[in-house]
Amino acid sequence: MGDSTVGWARTNLGAGPLGSYAFLVEASLGHRPMTYLFARSTTAAGAGAARAVTVLLVLGPAALAGTRVTTVEVHGAESAEVTTYLPTMRAPKVITAAHVYECLPLTDVGYVDLMAWPHPPTRELPAHAGVTPWSSWHDLPDSTTGVSEEAHGYVVVETVSDVHGIPVARSMVLKGEETRRWEALELGAAEWDHLPVRIRVSRPRTGHWTVFERTTDPRPVPPDLLTADSDTLREAVLSVVKG
Repeated sequence: MGDSTVGWARTNLGAGPLGSYAFLVEASLGHRPMTYLFARSTTAAGAGAARAVTVLLVLGPAALAGTRVTTVEVHGAESAEVTTYLPTMRAPKVITAAHVYECLPLTDVGYVDLMAWPHPPTRELPAHAGVTPWSSWHDLPDSTTGVSEEAHGYVVVETVSDVHGIPVARSMVLKGEETRRWEALELGAAEWDHLPVRIRVSRPRTGHWTVFERTTDPRPVPPDLLTADSDTLREAVLSVVKG
C-alpha cells in the first residue's frame, strides 16, 4: 500500500504504514448525530514529490448523506484542488481562492483541516513567536509552530508535536483576527502514526465547539476507490471497516 509518510512528506491525519486507507468518524451537531467516512490515498507524484487524494463523505443523517468533499494535493505546492458536492447540486463545485480557507458545508471543520499538508508550505516560527497560546499543546516544550500565509489574507498557524511528529493544533487568522481553531484532544496508537482519536473545532468569537471522534481503526483500501462514485466508495469502505 505504500507509506503514508512518503519519505519526508509526513501527512496530517496520516495512518502510519498505510498509504491508502479509510476510517469512520462521528459527531453531534446540535441534536443531530453525524457519521462521516474519511479516505485518503498518498502516492509519489512527479519529480519525487508526494501526492494525496482525500475524500470526506457524509453517511448520515439521511438528509445530508452523499455530501462529499475531495482534495487533491502535491506536497510543497502553493495551493490544493478542492471540490465539494451536496445532494442538492447538479454537479460538484470547485472551491477556489479564499474559499479554500473556509469551512465545509454545515460544520466548523475547514477544508484545510482535511488536507495532508499546508498550502503554501509553512515557515517555522521561533519559539511560538507571535502566537497566543490557547491549546495545552502550546505549553509543551517539544513542539514547533509554523505559519502558512495565503495571498487572500488568510494565515494558518499550525503546531506540530515534535514527539509525535504530527500536527496537533491549528488556527485560522484573517486580518489579524483568529476565526477558527482545530486541535487534537486524544491521539491514537503509534502504529497508526498517532492518528487522532478525538479532535475539536471551535470558534473563539462565539465559543461554539464540536468534537469529532474516530470510531474505527484505519483500514487499507485500494487507491482507485477514492475516484469511484460515492455509493461504491461507501459500500466498499463499510465492508472493510465493519467486516
